Amino acid sequence: MGKRFSHISLIAFFGLTGLAVAEPVRDISVSGNARFEAETAVNYLTFKIGDNPSPKDIDDSVKALLRSGVFSDAEIRSDGLGNYAVRIKENPVVAKVYFEGNDRFDDKTLQEEILIESGGMLTESKIKSSLIRLRDIYKKSGRYAAKIEPFVVEREDNRVDFIFKINEGEIVYIQDITFIGNKRFSDSRLRQVIESKEDAWWRFFTSNTSYDGDRLAVDKSRLTEFYRKNGFADFSVESGTAELNSERDAFILKFSVNEGKRYKINAIRIEDNLTDTPQEELFEYVKQEEDDYFNADKITESEDDLVLFLSERGYPFVDAQGVVTRLQGGDDAKLDITYRISEGPPAYVERIDIKGNSRTVEDVIRRRLFVAEGDPLNRSLLEKSKRQLRGTGFFKELEVLEKEGSQPGYKNLDIKVEEQSTGDITFGAGFSTVDNILGEISLSERNFLGQGQYVRVAALFSGRREEFDFGFTEPYFLGRDLSAGFDLFHITTNFRQEASFDERNSGFVLRSGFRVGEDLTLRPRYKLNSSEITLRNSNVSQIVQDTAGRGNLIGSSVGYELAYDQRDDFLEPTSGYAFSVNQDISGLGGDIKALKSVGTGTLYYTPLEDFTFSWQFEGGSVFAFGGYDLRILDRYFIGGNSFRGFEVAGIGPRFIPNDPTQFNDDPIGGAYYGVLRSELAVPLPGLDDFGMAGAFFNDIGSLWGVQNTPNVGTEGRIEKDTALRASAGFGLKWRSPMGPIRLDFSVPFLKKRYDRTQVFQFNAGSSF
Repeated sequence: MGKRFSHISLIAFFGLTGLAVAEPVRDISVSGNARFEAETAVNYLTFKIGDNPSPKDIDDSVKALLRSGVFSDAEIRSDGLGNYAVRIKENPVVAKVYFEGNDRFDDKTLQEEILIESGGMLTESKIKSSLIRLRDIYKKSGRYAAKIEPFVVEREDNRVDFIFKINEGEIVYIQDITFIGNKRFSDSRLRQVIESKEDAWWRFFTSNTSYDGDRLAVDKSRLTEFYRKNGFADFSVESGTAELNSERDAFILKFSVNEGKRYKINAIRIEDNLTDTPQEELFEYVKQEEDDYFNADKITESEDDLVLFLSERGYPFVDAQGVVTRLQGGDDAKLDITYRISEGPPAYVERIDIKGNSRTVEDVIRRRLFVAEGDPLNRSLLEKSKRQLRGTGFFKELEVLEKEGSQPGYKNLDIKVEEQSTGDITFGAGFSTVDNILGEISLSERNFLGQGQYVRVAALFSGRREEFDFGFTEPYFLGRDLSAGFDLFHITTNFRQEASFDERNSGFVLRSGFRVGEDLTLRPRYKLNSSEITLRNSNVSQIVQDTAGRGNLIGSSVGYELAYDQRDDFLEPTSGYAFSVNQDISGLGGDIKALKSVGTGTLYYTPLEDFTFSWQFEGGSVFAFGGYDLRILDRYFIGGNSFRGFEVAGIGPRFIPNDPTQFNDDPIGGAYYGVLRSELAVPLPGLDDFGMAGAFFNDIGSLWGVQNTPNVGTEGRIEKDTALRASAGFGLKWRSPMGPIRLDFSVPFLKKRYDRTQVFQFNAGSSF
């Protein structure tokens, strides 16, 4: 083993003759250099031939040589006759970097933290910085007892191996979290607010139970934010400390707080001397009312919404500021809020800098911005840009900072992103009242090679269905705001329990998409597919036999989707609305002639934090033309995910045989359907640490309409009741370490006796 490495000695010697120079510099010689030319060292000197250097010049030259990072030792001597000898020792070159004793982090992770690398020069500053970085990464993982010592092993030709010997130590957990000065909220409630958590056996999935100094600062901010949105305008955290317990094996966190008074709003005013907008319109964007408790977050939201609204009304440089005035006297603490609207100074975008995108290509981010360099800084367009970037799903965190430009009236925008995994591997399983068990696996990548492209491969296997899909989407085809993509599919569905036949459907879809407005998108498509039914036994209804008798039919259709989206977030919306219209017309060649239409509308509303209502209505119709009769395959089937509480094809028109031993009760689909899905997302107190949330839901709707139904004679009858069906239930959502998991429990309370129900559904996924 090599010697222990403590520091690199830095020595500079000056001959006595160098202190009193009598002659100008006639010659400079360099010795000790092996890898570098002599000229490299001469370039660092503060004097040259012909100069008459002072002792200070020589001292500055030695310091410059050492600061260069190229040399570990330097010495300059003069013979008093104008001849100067520069003797140097080059820093060693690192042949290899080794880590010993590391289990918590692999070599690659640690190598990314340090400044020492193979082939580079070894300097004392690199060693010190690398040690600090390594110790910090271990501290962030809770290993405050970690010890890291550097060693060098000398090789030939001034080369060394550098070794970090690591003793990781044990994780130091948080034993207790206490609060001092809190009267309105209990310790247990405040523990839910902060990120740090006390160590407990059930928190084995979280890292927040280990102490992190950076997290302590976040905890203070979260406490302040929590109190200030609950009426405590004067709240402050007086101290936040972390102390080791008596055994020195766990931390105790202590927060000392000053709650202050809890304020209610006495009056809200708007002072607007800039625009001609009616006051009642402006008040629609104020998030609080008189007699509400003060909420700092609502003031900020109101300011932002007022600015966005007025920006859209033609005031791009408007400013809105909520001014709080505390009222004196009285037993109740009250305050006034005045929103002052004024014209801010004109501002233009000088430069846009994008940071943190180690994987995503910069152009992928820039093309989703509604502002460009040189444009006016329009707050409305900037907010739309943020929404577009969040909607990609590429980033875990997104922050846009405004900084002063190089001249007055210009701003620089720093777009800071923290990338997240965009690949998903999803597993699904379902269970129904007729033992309908299925498994699904799909792999998708939303940001393929950092280019923003979408690729998906999926396979579904069950006792009743096999499906293979492959899809690809280029969001900016030919460098324009135009998406293009295709899908390939092959689906075989076993309807043996429902209708004693198998369905095969294979084909491809070519699709495109482009914006026709800021929030309005048109997506045209072309689809070519072949489909047929194969009977599995003879005891099927005449309806199924007629469809099977047509053999393999070719469908050739053109269609489109027109979508309008005003949600606040594309992935996890809490407010706003969206609607879409889909239509496909078959008959551009092929055997099928039909018009299919589907419309969907969704609304989100969050009256209280973490409580989000959502309503979605979906309806569809299909019409045949040109003498074509609709097959079973052409109609709609709903149930399962589309109508919770009922299995796939569990409701709607159905053939009911007179003799169940001779014929099956086959679902035959419907030409029309409508479903209203309502859901309330709710937090689960005490389970938020696990990433769990709940949802109450209700689905109500119907499937009806059978055109050109054959006469089934004495076989049975067609049930085509348009009666409503409805179900209600509770869902459990868990952001587990393996990926998102959802369990739904449903109770159908409006149903027909021939419907097929499904009381439990389970879906799970993971990301990479």
